[in-house]
Amino acid sequence: VSMRETLSSVATRNESNLLTKKEAARFLSVSIKTLDRWIYERRGPKYYKVGGVLVRYRIKDLIAFLEACPTGGAPPTPQFGGEAA
Repeated sequence: VSMRETLSSVATRNESNLLTKKEAARFLSVSIKTLDRWIYERRGPKYYKVGGVLVRYRIKDLIAFLEACPTGGAPPTPQFGGEAA
């Protein structure tokens, strides 16, 4: 299964569906170990514990995490009739 197919299948799910660590890691292009470290360090995307053991992620939380930590690139360009954020 290619990365594009994986992201496409994950992205087409309902936002309330929960993703496994493996799916979330693929979505973020990080390893499962990185997700585990982020949980231990209390950083990274919001996650949910199902049954007190299974860690799950919502797509909307993964997207919010990515949007909250942009780096590099050009500053945002102003929109018509408004100013840059």
